[in-house]
Amino acid sequence: TNFNGLAVDTSNTVLVKQAGDVIGPSTYFTYSTSSTAFTTSPDWLAGTTGYVGFRFKCDQPRQVNQVAGGFCYGYMHLQTTAGTGYPVTLLDYAFDGDGKAITVGQ
Repeated sequence: TNFNGLAVDTSNTVLVKQAGDVIGPSTYFTYSTSSTAFTTSPDWLAGTTGYVGFRFKCDQPRQVNQVAGGFCYGYMHLQTTAGTGYPVTLLDYAFDGDGKAITVGQ
């Protein structure tokens, strides 16, 4: 089942996405309030620059542009530090507010 949250593989490892990857309905997502629900990719811990895909519900009453019953997709462009992965620098982010898939880096 796809949930709101982060783009992961089937082992709940947070994927390092690259420019040109697509985040959308065919992407697998998971969500949890527990940090132990996710596994950090060794790539993030080694220190890298990449993207994390995410989705969120965008049919809430307070939103100006509602996507009926749907989700919106986006990505965060992050730079991690070798060793523990921290600190993490948020370089930029983007999302599509119309519920369409988004291409990373565009």
